[in-house]
Amino acid sequence: MHIYAKRDDRLRNLFGNKIRYIEYLFGLYKIGGYDSIVHAGGLTSNYLLQIAMAGASCQIPVHILINGKRPPVLSGNNLLEEIFARSVNYVETEENTNSGIKKEYAESLRKKGGNPLVIDYPISNYYAHIGYMKAYEEIREQISQGDLPLIDHIYLCSGFHSYLGLRMAADLMNDPIKITAFRASWWKETGLGNMYPDLNEFLLEKVREFSDFCGMKIPSREFDLNDSFAGKGYAKPDERSVRSLRLLAETEGILLDPVYTAKAFSGMIDTLEKGQHAAGDSILFIHTGGILNI
Repeated sequence: MHIYAKRDDRLRNLFGNKIRYIEYLFGLYKIGGYDSIVHAGGLTSNYLLQIAMAGASCQIPVHILINGKRPPVLSGNNLLEEIFARSVNYVETEENTNSGIKKEYAESLRKKGGNPLVIDYPISNYYAHIGYMKAYEEIREQISQGDLPLIDHIYLCSGFHSYLGLRMAADLMNDPIKITAFRASWWKETGLGNMYPDLNEFLLEKVREFSDFCGMKIPSREFDLNDSFAGKGYAKPDERSVRSLRLLAETEGILLDPVYTAKAFSGMIDTLEKGQHAAGDSILFIHTGGILNI
């Protein structure tokens, strides 16, 4: 058995998988004549930090809304967001999504003569899927060039965006590869989980929506996305994820993070310990980034 790591945490210094989404959003920003970007998320969001850093490097003002209380001492992602973003605003909301606070803040910018691009559903989903469909194509190219063997199973940490991009790409190419994603939080504890108790039905709906957006039929119907290694919940590492973080650091010098990737690595290790892979399998773990949350 061989285990490989695809280092999306090395796509660009301090970035991770979200940069695959952001390049498409910045294309929309350019052709749409916008003058700023508005996005919202949680305290430990990698997406918010990465879009703030990317915006700064491209001279695009990024306004960040964080759902939560401002920490008394800023560190990690929150500290860097203050450095790179045009503005950082802490807003507490009980809504199932952050759409409301984004729209409200964007309207305040419009009243001042601005024209902000609001990163929100559904276009945020579509570009995220496209980003990881491209990543899957990249994996196939690496296999064809001999940089990777034929992969039997892919593991990653994903809420659902990156996972669906990979799954839909593989199904469109009729590849029999297995893809497993471990969520960093319990589905039932999220706003979307409250709206869609059945995760599988939710994923089917996202595939249908994306099919309509693309104007083509996407055959994806079976999914392996679960929250069985979410531990104590979002941004709450447990002993398994900390042990996995140490294991990869000590054996390969690769740093995971306890919020996201360490949980997925724990899930992969569990399948190995349970003997769910054949001796000759080639396994690919996608390191989606997140080291700044430590």
